[in-house]
Amino acid sequence: MTVLIMEPRFRKQRYAFELCLHLVGREFRTRYRRSLLGWFWSVAVPLFRFAVLGVVFGKLLKNDTTNFASFLFSGLIFWQWFASGVASATKSVLQRSDLLLRPGLPRWTIPLTSVLTDGIDLVASLPVLFLVVVLDGGSLTPWLLLLPFTLGIELLLILGLGMLLCAGNVYLRDIGFLVDISLLMGFYVTPIFYSIMSIPQKWRWIIEWNPMATLLQTQRDIVLLGHAPSFVSLFRVAAIALAVFAVGASAYKYASPGFVDEL
Repeated sequence: MTVLIMEPRFRKQRYAFELCLHLVGREFRTRYRRSLLGWFWSVAVPLFRFAVLGVVFGKLLKNDTTNFASFLFSGLIFWQWFASGVASATKSVLQRSDLLLRPGLPRWTIPLTSVLTDGIDLVASLPVLFLVVVLDGGSLTPWLLLLPFTLGIELLLILGLGMLLCAGNVYLRDIGFLVDISLLMGFYVTPIFYSIMSIPQKWRWIIEWNPMATLLQTQRDIVLLGHAPSFVSLFRVAAIALAVFAVGASAYKYASPGFVDEL
């Protein structure tokens, strides 16, 4: 009897995920439709930032970070997914209000679609990152197999923050603007183009409390340095991501019944 009751629920969830993947594919194709370079634009933004910051901090300011090219590019692409994912998830319900009226579509698929679509840009950039690592004197090791696990943690963190902020943004549109400003500030308080060791000791606590800083260091250990990350730090940031996701999902579920009336 229990199996019979649960089967329709599983069927409904499977339909929701399949529909979500369909929406992700459709949105990704639409994003680059009628452009000559197509999906290359998903890599163009981090490459452009890489070129500018590489010249400024690598050449003009003489950054002494080892393997600075791969250090910088890895920071840019992993941060880019976080920033674009949180920003697009925050505004997802406002931008895709038509999906609220689609029968059988759970409302949590709306921010998830935004985050996964931005995640395709990251996936497209990973081969470029691996090439930069090799050209920069590094090597790819079996520890690279842990990278999907760290990306899963990042997904939970992005989605949790995105759903929490999305729920508030429907009722108070100022939140979307505050998110943009906060992400701009976050770019500078996350060690993307500088190392943690370059920060004075009295200010390092700001970086240490930034979950993206810990996650970024873990991803660099795996990809750039080719060795085991700090599992204590990894499990700590995983616990933070799970907590953020639980809070964000609960807030979104509580607020979502009123979305249609508010919009």
